[in-house]
Amino acid sequence: MQKNHPTKYSTLFMAMSMLCISSCDNAEPTVEDQAQIVTLSPDDGAGDISIGTRVQAEVPFDRKDECRLTVENTQLKVYQGDTDIAGTSVYFIDGLRIDFTPDGLFDYGTVYRAELVSDCTKDLSYTFTTIAQEDSLSATVAVDDVFRMVELDISEPGAITPILQEFLTTANLLVTLMGKDDDSLEMLGGEGKAAVGSDVSENLLVYGDNAFLFPLQGTLKMPYFQIVGEMRIQVNDEYIFLDHFEIGGRFAGETPSAQIVDGTIRALADCETVCALDDESLQMVCANRTLICDAAGNLNLIGRFDGAANDLRDYQAITVDVLDEAVDVPVTQVFSASFERAVNAAKNGSVLGLLSDGENIIDMDVEVAEDGLSATLTPPEDLGAGMSYSLSVIALGATEVNFTTAP
Repeated sequence: MQKNHPTKYSTLFMAMSMLCISSCDNAEPTVEDQAQIVTLSPDDGAGDISIGTRVQAEVPFDRKDECRLTVENTQLKVYQGDTDIAGTSVYFIDGLRIDFTPDGLFDYGTVYRAELVSDCTKDLSYTFTTIAQEDSLSATVAVDDVFRMVELDISEPGAITPILQEFLTTANLLVTLMGKDDDSLEMLGGEGKAAVGSDVSENLLVYGDNAFLFPLQGTLKMPYFQIVGEMRIQVNDEYIFLDHFEIGGRFAGETPSAQIVDGTIRALADCETVCALDDESLQMVCANRTLICDAAGNLNLIGRFDGAANDLRDYQAITVDVLDEAVDVPVTQVFSASFERAVNAAKNGSVLGLLSDGENIIDMDVEVAEDGLSATLTPPEDLGAGMSYSLSVIALGATEVNFTTAP
């Protein structure tokens, strides 16, 4: 009988099989086999998602030893079809969370795809659909509506949260709606103080003396909004400058009692500047900057707030001698403002004026009348000919007029 001899191919196969028996059990897992450690939200296939949502990737705390999300090992992106959505990803300092915030809100009734690519967890690709505009909750707001920012809660960076939250809370922040159209919004934020007087409603705030102010502009997709500006936080006699200060949320209710709900805060500051401040609490945290600074040397602040109605219409009325939308205003114009309720003329900064040409903020020289019922606001130099300006006057309340100078 003829015997079958192994061919060179079967011999090679047997050798490979023996090799696999000894080593395959120790093989590295493939991408497909990698464990899913990170949760991604919104959930895959979710519908009726707010256009103001943040896409979030998060490592459960009990699995923190298995995966940390950093800019070096993880990317979180959002797409509409094949289009990469512009936005900002904030990597939390502890490596347990990433927030993606789109520039100018998501669109109504649109399908998006969130993709997470990481070397410490299974890659994920989730789709979600935003709420249709006709299904969004209705609200009305109007120019001169004021909101006080309450229930502030700062979540990032954790090591400096108590300090930042105290600074922001004690500032009694206010924002006033200064202007809007169908798709844009302009607000003025500032430091507040408790209103005084026998006719004052409970918890009413007004703009403080010499208050720090921060104009905000951005996107309105009623009832949602997202606006951005610059802000400073006073620490002793120095300041933390937030080069990017962004608030967003949803208006609820009807003017003049409308509120802001689901309010969010996102801000950015240079760590070197923050840690240069002479404050004992800050210096203790800054001793280990990895606790508050990202790889780019920035402090990323993430938080939330509620915006309670704070109607000042019955408390203060401000009238400027140049009407809103006036034209042919002289370049040598000196402005006068009168107030229904007197300000404290003896207090520095009881009246403030901000003049803007659309690019630059120009501080005004302000002289308050002895009775506190009027003030004169003088630009530091002649205005430009044929240019558009906005002037904000702050005296317990706030108002704005827009005008164009003579050619």
